[in-house]
Amino acid sequence: MAASRETAYAQPTSYDYPPGYSQPESSFNPQDADYEPIEEEEDDGTITPTRDNPGLVPDVVIRGTQGNYEAIDDRYRVEPSHKFQPGEVFKILWSEPQGQSRDNFPNRLDIETYTERLQLKNDWGERFYVGFRRFIVVANDEGHCTCVPILTYIRQGCKKKGVKPAKHGIIHELRTKPRPLDGEPPLGFRPIRLDIQATGEKLSRESRVNYSKLVTVEHNVKVFFIGNIQSDDFENIVRQAVDRCWQDKIHKRVKKGLRHVART
Repeated sequence: MAASRETAYAQPTSYDYPPGYSQPESSFNPQDADYEPIEEEEDDGTITPTRDNPGLVPDVVIRGTQGNYEAIDDRYRVEPSHKFQPGEVFKILWSEPQGQSRDNFPNRLDIETYTERLQLKNDWGERFYVGFRRFIVVANDEGHCTCVPILTYIRQGCKKKGVKPAKHGIIHELRTKPRPLDGEPPLGFRPIRLDIQATGEKLSRESRVNYSKLVTVEHNVKVFFIGNIQSDDFENIVRQAVDRCWQDKIHKRVKKGLRHVART
């Protein structure tokens, strides 16, 4: 991967989210808010795109909605495209009705899982969960950016069953030390530092970056920029981690293809 932070990835195919998974235009009254973690899942992740392999990218796209900011929190707003620079970290939010099972959605596509969620009531007394998710921009392109997610796995970090530690690394706040959890397996990549610039924002100790999952976020999505990855960490760790995950995918595909040929 080139040293420039302007590296462009392949244009992904888009996906129309079912109700509850596109970013909504919020109209909630934030009374009696209650934060709680939500169950998170892990799979093999989408394939890391490169310029030479644009056809192998089953990326998912997060699209924007009408309006320039979220009614529930006007810090989440449509930002100029130039702000989505590699290394920037932002949050997005969207809602789902309470009791809605993710099993109802095709292929269980919950992009990444919530870092946290907020329970609210609408004007009719119906409860909704508003989820918050954090992403690191790894590439910016015309109309969209490519990101990797920051996850906590229900405060379990990479101790959670099904999580692949080799695809992850710790992310921690600048001027703090990375702290692996007791009993957590060794992770695949060195820790990275986040310089938080938004007032009141914090990272939990269990925050992990999954470098094998690529998510495309369109520039018309309402986002809240909270800080950026230290430049040397981004260039020397994040970029290399994304590339390593891509190379691992290619290696596995080649081996699988050779086994198939040998059987025929």
